[in-house]
Amino acid sequence: MTTYKETQPQETPAQDTQETAIATTQPNDLPILSTGNATLPAPWCSFKADTLEQKKRLYRAMTNPDSKLSDCINMVINLVDAYIEWAEVTHDQTGELEQVPRVVLFDADGKTYTATSKGIYNSLYRLFVVFGVPHWDTPIPVKIRQVQNGERRYYSLDIA
Repeated sequence: MTTYKETQPQETPAQDTQETAIATTQPNDLPILSTGNATLPAPWCSFKADTLEQKKRLYRAMTNPDSKLSDCINMVINLVDAYIEWAEVTHDQTGELEQVPRVVLFDADGKTYTATSKGIYNSLYRLFVVFGVPHWDTPIPVKIRQVQNGERRYYSLDIA
């Protein structure tokens, strides 16, 4: 079992503000964000937030998404955008810190879904390889899957 504890970035000098901005590039090109305890990739987002209302929607998705993916197993969502940030967690068994992705998915109806999951992150990465990096004008229908392996649960996205 893993205990999740998100770390907050330390304040950065004015000249370093570019490093902490949300990136809108491909995942391989993400800038690095130093948290003091670890070096984490900076947040990445495909949702374009130009207007005040769009920025509010993005902030709500980042801080309080509509649903947890764990509550949506076997549900199909029409994916159009994604937000990815990294968190440090302490592994219960080893006590070591590890980096894990926290993902927020945006559907075509404006709902948002979240999971802290390497499986969801890996599924998204594969979707990016096949369909290109979002925003997708034509939504990609994906089914939320959960695989049980002993005591561990893994989440993934399947094409619906």
